[in-house]
Amino acid sequence: MTLSLYFIAFAYFQNLNIHLHMNLIVDIGNSRIKFAWFNVDELVGKCFSNLFVSELPSEISRLNFDFVFVSASGKNQPEIISLLKQRVRHFRIMDSETPIPLKLKHKTPQTLGLDRKAACVGASVVYPNKNCLVFDAGTALTIDLLLHEHGMMGGNISPGLKLRFQSLHNFTEHLPLLNPAETNFPLGNKTTDSILNGVQLGILFEVEAYIEKYSEEYPDIVPVFTGGDADFFVKNLKNSIFAQPDLVVIGLNRILKYYA
Repeated sequence: MTLSLYFIAFAYFQNLNIHLHMNLIVDIGNSRIKFAWFNVDELVGKCFSNLFVSELPSEISRLNFDFVFVSASGKNQPEIISLLKQRVRHFRIMDSETPIPLKLKHKTPQTLGLDRKAACVGASVVYPNKNCLVFDAGTALTIDLLLHEHGMMGGNISPGLKLRFQSLHNFTEHLPLLNPAETNFPLGNKTTDSILNGVQLGILFEVEAYIEKYSEEYPDIVPVFTGGDADFFVKNLKNSIFAQPDLVVIGLNRILKYYA
């Protein structure tokens, strides 16, 4: 069912006073909150809000949910959480003790990022029985190796694209704050192009090296990108990569199903 047909059906059933029940997934990141609602395993709709808001987005305020499942990888949002708790009987917040349907090879699983866990679970749902190299390109760039027979093997964390621009500006006296943009030459002949090339080519070369290394070791590996800057990598990398913008919420919905 397409999203438009779903909302037509939703309005019809609401007029009959019949309530549709779904799972609401709330992913609180470092720069925004993502809301996604599922009918069992089907992603029905999604919307975003800024951090530190005191009311729910209008897109979900009229919907009814069986479960609300919250993952806060960024700073907790008590006002939103309080509003959500008032609307449902079944409310869960993911933490380091929440069981997930993957094996973990990390020596400190209690400090492993919730978003990294969810992205890998999502990859196991979207690409079942595949080895995946999972990139989450947000405030931080995380890279995790997922082997379908062994689970999450480990991964790395480095500054994300915008954070690299901000760091150059914040920790130097004269370098301007730039946003991602296209440049024409691999070496800049003015300061702005030098910054753009240094940041953008640097992060692209970094990612290409990871893909090359693990493609040699696992020839069938699937490089999958999610996060706010995923489109940047899809546009600029020559490798065969896949963008899944909903990977984390798909993973969280699967974790909720496994947990609840």
